[in-house]
Amino acid sequence: MASFTSYSTKKGKRWRVDYYDTNHIKHTKRGFTTKSDAQHWHAQYIVDFERTGYNQNDKITYAKVYERYFIEDFKRSHRDSTSLKTMGYFKHYILPSFGNSPISKITSEMCQKAVYQWAERFKYVNKIGQYAAQIFKIAIKHHLIHENPMRPEMITYPRRKPTDPPKGYDSKTAQLFQAALIDMYKEEKPCAFTFIWLLLHTGLRKGEVLALQWQDINYENHYIRVRKGATRNLQNKLVVGSTKNESSKRKVPVDPETLQILKRWESIARAELSLNSRVQWQGQSQLLFTNPEGGVMNPSRPNKWINNLTQKYQLPHVTPHELRHTYGTLLIEINKPVTEVAALLGHSSVETTMKNYIDIHSATSSNAANDLADFLR
Repeated sequence: MASFTSYSTKKGKRWRVDYYDTNHIKHTKRGFTTKSDAQHWHAQYIVDFERTGYNQNDKITYAKVYERYFIEDFKRSHRDSTSLKTMGYFKHYILPSFGNSPISKITSEMCQKAVYQWAERFKYVNKIGQYAAQIFKIAIKHHLIHENPMRPEMITYPRRKPTDPPKGYDSKTAQLFQAALIDMYKEEKPCAFTFIWLLLHTGLRKGEVLALQWQDINYENHYIRVRKGATRNLQNKLVVGSTKNESSKRKVPVDPETLQILKRWESIARAELSLNSRVQWQGQSQLLFTNPEGGVMNPSRPNKWINNLTQKYQLPHVTPHELRHTYGTLLIEINKPVTEVAALLGHSSVETTMKNYIDIHSATSSNAANDLADFLR
């Protein structure tokens, strides 16, 4: 025997089902939009009981659905770095909220409460909510539940504060930064000098620089070929993998001074590796920058180099990504067309470039690498 009762919420009228199990213990299932939905759920509950002797949906937890139907398929169809990040969302946010709960018992009210809790710790809570809702969709597909308590019309996401655009240096500060870079690192730390110089003069992402091999440097035709990026695999180990997206695969023009800096670093790097018995020079497939074991350099090292530089010379703090932004901004300032800047930065759309960089001038084209090098002298 079951009863169906309506009640009021901030979002309007909802229905609940009061029913008894075989031990005559009363249970309540809430959050139904209509009485018909509530009746349908209870009818399915009865069918499950008659077929199995108990209501199997009451036994299956949210975590079981995640493990059984979601994560392995997700890992097979996505990059390791994407899978690792997604697994992190579930580990740190979603599963602590829902994991041990029977998936049939999770209500929209519980989901809303979780969203507010996540928002206190993470800015992009909508993304977490989208992943959390996928598990309910899968549960519906496998007839474990009959409605998604996290469907969009049931959940309110806190309004996100506008994200500030990436910051970078203006032309004057970029010139001061380059002069400081030469003074501090060119002779004392050629590895740091070359890495940071590439960030400033090519606009490459830090992960793209970390994945560069000597075969990617075309001295004859004056360009760097970007075809890979440093990423983390499912074991959280740094490896060389694919680029961020297909448009990130590109050829970036390089000025003669930068090519000379690269030639100098190639000679120094070869000599340094020859002193390390644990590492053997790999020829053209050798990474430009490595850790002591010859693998991908720790991504935190360039950040430390830049921090030390800006502190010593009392320059505004800047990150590797903000040096990339500086590169794009200065190209616009010296009148490069937005389509050219988008291609050089490896953006998937011109809209991305316009959103983050077009706050200075419009433009016409020429030799971007040489013009930028002249501009920073």
